[in-house]
Amino acid sequence: MRKGYSFEKPVPIQGIGFSWCPYKGEDFLSEGRFTLDQWHKIIYDIDDMGQWRTFLEKYKSVTNCYALYPSGESEPIAMCYLLAEDGMYEDFQPGEVVSVHGGGWKNDFHSKYLYAKSWIRIVHYLQSLGCKVLTNVKEDNLNTKHLVEGTGFRLNELGLYEYYPMKDKFINR
Repeated sequence: MRKGYSFEKPVPIQGIGFSWCPYKGEDFLSEGRFTLDQWHKIIYDIDDMGQWRTFLEKYKSVTNCYALYPSGESEPIAMCYLLAEDGMYEDFQPGEVVSVHGGGWKNDFHSKYLYAKSWIRIVHYLQSLGCKVLTNVKEDNLNTKHLVEGTGFRLNELGLYEYYPMKDKFINR
């Protein structure tokens, strides 16, 4: 069995109360979702959804996008994308080093709870596949930095946040 994440056929990643669903063309920049400034904290060099879709198509062998849906809801509340970090580490094969990036546009307590819970779920999912999981955070993005550091990520020698499992601290769901 192949170790690592396969970018060829993304599958939904389920959790209790939510699902990360493979991207189906959702507009993350429509009214009530990300502002362009918020979007640029996640993806700094793409300015509209047309460019985003082109990027995903062009790099489909090394990136996947997901939308976060609360159970029973038809509208997403967040997005994330996975990016292969091939070539960063000599001892890893394609799909074994994956970075995760994303965010949500709702600001209520329940949504923030789902963001944290779903973040932990996707990180644990990738780890269960044998992946080294990375992310990065802008220094001024304090809420995200708090989440990333609070869920087991630490700065590594390359200046990226790398996941280091914390035994029994979180339930994998």
